[in-house]
Amino acid sequence: EGYTPLSYMETPQGLFTGALTGGLGYHNSMIFFTEHTMFKLSWDQDPLVDPFMTNITTKHGALSQRVIVEVEGRVYAMDQQGIHVWSGGFPKLISRPIEPIFQDLNFALRENFHATYFPRLRAIRWFVCYSTGDSSNYPTKYIQYDIDTGNWGTGQYYQAISESRL
Repeated sequence: EGYTPLSYMETPQGLFTGALTGGLGYHNSMIFFTEHTMFKLSWDQDPLVDPFMTNITTKHGALSQRVIVEVEGRVYAMDQQGIHVWSGGFPKLISRPIEPIFQDLNFALRENFHATYFPRLRAIRWFVCYSTGDSSNYPTKYIQYDIDTGNWGTGQYYQAISESRL
C-alpha cells in the first residue's frame, strides 16, 4: 500500500532521481524505489528516532508498487531495463535472456503492469502490455520466471487481467 506522506522524503541520490514508485518492508528496514534507483531506510531503535538511508543502486528501480514481489527473502522488481532481484547486496539483472521482449512492451501503459507470485508453480508472473497485438489497455500477456530453475516463459489470457493481488 502507498503512503502519501512519504512524499516528504528526499532520496539519498538527491532531487534528480524522481518520485517514489514503490516500497516494502524488508527485515528491520524499508526498501524504497524510484523508476531508476533503490535505497534502504534502516534504524537502530525506531524509524522515527534514528533513521538512516543507504543507497542500494542507481541503476535499477521499479515502474510502480505493482511490479515488486518479495519471495522467500528475495525482492524482484521490474523497470524499463528489465527485471532484477535483490537480497541484500547489489541487485542482479536476471532478464537478459528475454531482453528482446522489453523492446516490444508498451511502457506508456506501465501503470497497468502488475506482478504476482504463484506458490504452486513456484513462479512469478509479470502481466504486461505489448506495443502490438494488445487491443486492451490492460495486460492479456505475461512474462513468467521460475524461481527454482531461472527459466523464463511467456503466456496469454483470453481476457485482460487488470489486477493480480488483493
